[in-house]
Amino acid sequence: MATANATTNVTLPSDREILITRVFDAPRELVFKACTDPDLIPRWWGPRAFTTTVEKMDLRPGGKWRFLNRAPDGNEYGFEGEYREVVPPERIVDTFEFDGVPGKVQVQTATFTERDGKTELTIRVVFDSKEDRDGMLHSGMEVGMRESHDRLAELLSDGRVGEWSTPRTPVPDMKLELVPLPVSDVDRAKAFYVENCGFKLEVDVRISDTMRVVQLTPPGSKCTIVLAGKSTGVTDMQPGSVKGLHLVVQDIDAAREALSLRGVAVGDVEDIGGVKYVWFDDPDGNQWGLQYFPANLRR
Repeated sequence: MATANATTNVTLPSDREILITRVFDAPRELVFKACTDPDLIPRWWGPRAFTTTVEKMDLRPGGKWRFLNRAPDGNEYGFEGEYREVVPPERIVDTFEFDGVPGKVQVQTATFTERDGKTELTIRVVFDSKEDRDGMLHSGMEVGMRESHDRLAELLSDGRVGEWSTPRTPVPDMKLELVPLPVSDVDRAKAFYVENCGFKLEVDVRISDTMRVVQLTPPGSKCTIVLAGKSTGVTDMQPGSVKGLHLVVQDIDAAREALSLRGVAVGDVEDIGGVKYVWFDDPDGNQWGLQYFPANLRR
């Protein structure tokens, strides 16, 4: 079975596959770039009447991507996946999942083949079942795919290649290890966090006459805070100037009760869009918030 317009072919090589091919009048380095540059993707990805936002695009094996389509009526449609293989400018293997059908994950392999200065883009999509494959076909994906390809062809032929941004270099993993917290009295703050909040004292050392390092870790956290008094030499921030530090908890009521019993003046539980918060201050007025984030709101 095959359906086609002048330039895009959609075939069904098996009960669980869709094969899409398109030839673009551009070298494959440029086609690959247009398919992997987060600044270029909004210019062609999705139907013409829609706008596209690249919310996440970590182009490396194991990296995540997420695009958001916004329709003229304001409705939004999210798509996301994970890169499994990235071989510039030859091949990309990733997963694809539509927010509207959660749990239905496809694996798609895009291959870029250059011949005589033109590039054939082949996308093989593998589904878990024939029913899933047929559901995708009936969703109107062919129309959206062809419009996207037409827009990509126009982008590749617009003559402004020199204006395109260069692909972004993937950023390696970074772990937040330490947050400076300005206080007026290091010993008073240390007592509050250890005795009232249950933080673990990791380090308390005087490096010199002008520098003292006091590090504490919240229960269950891997990130520490360092108390930064005027005499510690750690920061120039004013005591009490830090607001909105979050401590994520699994049971906000139990966490609130535990802090209250330990002498912390905690506020009431606030529900903001399904996310729950309890706020409290340290002796200097630095603000903390217990936060409970329901699983159904997490990506």
